[in-house]
Amino acid sequence: MKDLKNKVIQGECLDWLKKIPSKSIDTLITDPPAGISFMGKSWDDDKGGRDEWIEWLTSVLKECNRVLKPGATALVWAIPRTSHWTATAIENAGFQIKDIIMHIFGSGFPKSHNIGKSTDKKEWVGYGTALKPAAEHWILAQKKPEGTYANNALKWGVAGLNIDGGRISTDDNLNGGEFSKKSDKREATSFSIPQGNGEYKQPQGRFPANIILDEEAGKMLDEQSGESKGFNRPNLRNTKYKNNFIDNDYKEIDFGKVNMYDDKGGASRFFYCAKSSKSERNAGCEELEEKPGYDYGSIKKSEGRTGINTPRANNHPTVKPLKLMEYLCTLTKTPTGGIVLDPFAGSGTTGVACQNTGRDFILIEREKEYIDIIKARLSQSKQKKLTEEERRAYALVGSHGGKSTLKKHGRKYMSTIGKRGAEKRWAKK
Repeated sequence: MKDLKNKVIQGECLDWLKKIPSKSIDTLITDPPAGISFMGKSWDDDKGGRDEWIEWLTSVLKECNRVLKPGATALVWAIPRTSHWTATAIENAGFQIKDIIMHIFGSGFPKSHNIGKSTDKKEWVGYGTALKPAAEHWILAQKKPEGTYANNALKWGVAGLNIDGGRISTDDNLNGGEFSKKSDKREATSFSIPQGNGEYKQPQGRFPANIILDEEAGKMLDEQSGESKGFNRPNLRNTKYKNNFIDNDYKEIDFGKVNMYDDKGGASRFFYCAKSSKSERNAGCEELEEKPGYDYGSIKKSEGRTGINTPRANNHPTVKPLKLMEYLCTLTKTPTGGIVLDPFAGSGTTGVACQNTGRDFILIEREKEYIDIIKARLSQSKQKKLTEEERRAYALVGSHGGKSTLKKHGRKYMSTIGKRGAEKRWAKK
């Protein structure tokens, strides 16, 4: 197991999954093929049809289920068009589906055939065959736990989700009003504020939702919703109500006017917004060969895409936003961090997200052309997290050999002379 941790493995995922010990992995986060031959890629074909594709993915996910600890969480990507295939395979592999996280974005591009151009009938002008894609699914599933969540947590170190870690940060007062003036702190939930007097502890942020937006989608939502304000609970002074729906005696409670939520803003504030950077895709890949981009045909650049022959160092067609993957890694993080498995590593965004969130990983990727991309991105991400002492050693190497030496041999040089040797030479300079 130690030989596989934090490694990038090139090969068939089924072959390598069988080498991983049973009940040794904490989390599965993966982006499997969708079965639609996207961009003509053979690795995304449908294996001969619906049943064959489901059987294939089921075989992979059964091995994933075996290596996961009881109660471990799985997040499996899918597109709406074939998400029912993916969900069927997940269930067939023995997982319990708990929810679907919708990732909504504004950068999708339509691939719709213009029917009007294929006929001389004017009434068909403006008709097409598809909608613009603006949503992807992350199917949230769980390996069957042993006993209760509490028992499973104590025995296996995994249980549920990292709710506090996944809260949406805000400066808004989520528990304001009269309650903030009382004593006996208790925390409110997304559904209600507990009955009775008490000062309610301010949550660390908004409760994580099963919707994630990208920055563009968040802006569009806010434009449509406008600014909304928290609402006040009606004046219930001298109102009789049945206490906790259990007490048979109606009691007079002086609530006064209670401000339930003291906040305002656009509707996107209720959801996590995964901001993406144009530079993150190729970060670390600067010295790799640039290869032709994808063919978007007649799609206009105004849709946020470029043309047919745009060269890219990271030419994987389905790179996921890094902030999105970091959030998913955080939401599923165990108290000790936990190992993340991704048997369909692609260009390695899951691994980079793990490094950035303090988690170990095992990445498996079949396509050899993406391995150098994964390693380059991981190396760049790791260097960004260097200690000051390591940075000095890198600077020393750079001063002797220039930028190219720093990029190519910095870490090797660092490991050879050691931190102390590097510091000593740095001091002499």
